[in-house]
Amino acid sequence: MWNVGTWYLGLPASSSHILIGSIIGVGMTHSLVAEEGLADGVYWSKLGETMMALLVSPVIGFTAAGLLPLLARLLFRNQVLHRPTSETKAPPLAVRAVLIATCTGVSFTHGSNDGQKGMGLIMLVLIALAPAAFALQLDTPPAHLRAIVEGSRRVERILHVPGAPAIDAATAEQRLDHYADTGRFDADVLPALAMKNDAIVATLSRIGSLRDLTAAERSQLRSDVYLVDVSVDHLMRCNAVGDADAAALDEYRDTLLPLAQYLPMWVKAAVALARRSARAACPTPRARRPSW
Repeated sequence: MWNVGTWYLGLPASSSHILIGSIIGVGMTHSLVAEEGLADGVYWSKLGETMMALLVSPVIGFTAAGLLPLLARLLFRNQVLHRPTSETKAPPLAVRAVLIATCTGVSFTHGSNDGQKGMGLIMLVLIALAPAAFALQLDTPPAHLRAIVEGSRRVERILHVPGAPAIDAATAEQRLDHYADTGRFDADVLPALAMKNDAIVATLSRIGSLRDLTAAERSQLRSDVYLVDVSVDHLMRCNAVGDADAAALDEYRDTLLPLAQYLPMWVKAAVALARRSARAACPTPRARRPSW
């Protein structure tokens, strides 16, 4: 409704900001309804990175857009290139060529980047409504599942620390949730991470295909994979492990994450077609079309 209203009135609006705000609202409301606390439904550290990008990127764009014309005036001395074009005469060929090339580049890069939010939103809906079909990449080859199990054995020595405190599964889940959200490392993180990773390996070791899992098991495995991925990322960022161990953990993440992080080709195609149709159906009649 917000997008259509702003388009109709010719007002500039950011769909990305709208989508981010709506996802935050859904997460907080779900957490409140589930009696988990208002703040537990949002990954705040990742949200902080996103908000920083939203704040910094317009400043960078504004500054670059202001400096580029100044640079052009220094490099190109022909004043014809810097004067407004005539209503009856087309701009010089070089200017038209540059405009076409840069506008094409902007359209391609913006579309390939901005379309990701539509793809992400569709996947969120699919995973929420049909977790049995979309929580995991069900077509993952059995060889890849075996590779994850083998890769886990290579990082067990990093996660299983001698003399570490013993914790139960519920505590491990709670500890990793807190660590994923805050990034605050303590003595319980590695034991919790080891227990969670062992659960993933145990699940994958007993099946030949992800289709063998029940709907509940698929959802749990997806949650566990993302929890391990975020926790390992925090470990490497805070230098809690050495360089060699960090490299081994990063390689293991690259093998593990494709189970849950994937995008069907039909979703890509649907978003691309929808965006193209929306732009074609929503012209801006109040703006004068460029003469080129």
